[in-house]
Amino acid sequence: MSALAVEVFGHGEGMGARLQADLADAHKLSMAVAFAKESALQVVDLEDWARQGGKLRFLAGVNFTLTDLSLLRRLEELPGAECKVFVSPDTRTFHPKLYILDKADRCVVYVSSSNFTRGGLTTNIEVSVRLEGPSSNSEIKKAAHLFERLFKNASTDSLTPEFEAHYRETQATRREALAQATRKSPLKPLHTAENLALRAPRDGEAKRPLILVTDPHNYQICLKNMVWGRQHERQVDAYHIGDVFFFHVTEGHGLAAMGMFVDEPYRDDALLWPAAENGGVFP
Repeated sequence: MSALAVEVFGHGEGMGARLQADLADAHKLSMAVAFAKESALQVVDLEDWARQGGKLRFLAGVNFTLTDLSLLRRLEELPGAECKVFVSPDTRTFHPKLYILDKADRCVVYVSSSNFTRGGLTTNIEVSVRLEGPSSNSEIKKAAHLFERLFKNASTDSLTPEFEAHYRETQATRREALAQATRKSPLKPLHTAENLALRAPRDGEAKRPLILVTDPHNYQICLKNMVWGRQHERQVDAYHIGDVFFFHVTEGHGLAAMGMFVDEPYRDDALLWPAAENGGVFP
């Protein structure tokens, strides 16, 4: 067994300061975090370190659209930097916080609750474990192996203009939905729909997320018949197979459900909406 130093520290003991200090004599940093913000660069100067020859591999999650893609764009322009996003293949959240620093004669590993954000590195109440030892140490090797599995996972992707545009649309939809959410509208369906929407560019499924607003009576009709109707053809033609939607129900109900369009538009002569101006026959 190779010697391994283990240290546990918490709030007030400066994860950001510790990471910055370890970065000084490290030639490589591999990190996988759930959320990443540009504000973290105020605490840990990855840019200056990378310009001096440091090699960076950065993997960030995109659940809840909390990560700043602008941070990844900013970092990947640096020499020796490779940035990726982890797009969850299902409803699970990508949630690791793993930092591995390779130095000349040893490695340092942080397994932490701290995301790469200013709050996570400085002011939040967090707990971290710091391991230091030779790269041949079995626990250090396990950490390195875990990172490789994540970084090379089938769910990881490089940033593309298409994904970034889709991500920003989803962020806007989330902000709108959260602004309208009430205690009666649990957020779990919203999170599930976000995962579907963000995965869509990879899978070739969805085009964009949508907010569909309806009243309680028509909402029940939609659920019973598994359809969504509009009074004008041009409105219906704007929707496409694979579009993810959120149902916002008026009269205080808030965000009530999410789904995905699975068929082409068609005209149904059934009298589903009898109170409608056109007699209830909708495209």
